Amino acid sequence: MGGAVIHARDSAPATDLTAQKPPEIVQEIERVVSRAEERATLPLDLSRSDFERELSERYVGTHTLYRALSEQAQMEVYEHYQQDNRIESIRRVVAYAM
Repeated sequence: MGGAVIHARDSAPATDLTAQKPPEIVQEIERVVSRAEERATLPLDLSRSDFERELSERYVGTHTLYRALSEQAQMEVYEHYQQDNRIESIRRVVAYAM
């Protein structure tokens, strides 16, 4: 039998699913999700040197590629970060600038 079978509980709203869990489990899930969301973005309003420090400490591979860019391209990446602080977006700009 090909294809996936979707169980009714798989399509239930998240609020229904969390209502079925003990409060301590819900808190742990929220903590983990929150940490993942924090990792997906850089703090807002960093100076350029702080932006570069964040890249070097949290995203070593991205920082390595960023450092290989010309000064102008690095500035463009930093200016992009000021508009969109998601690491996914920053990585895309770095890749296209290579």
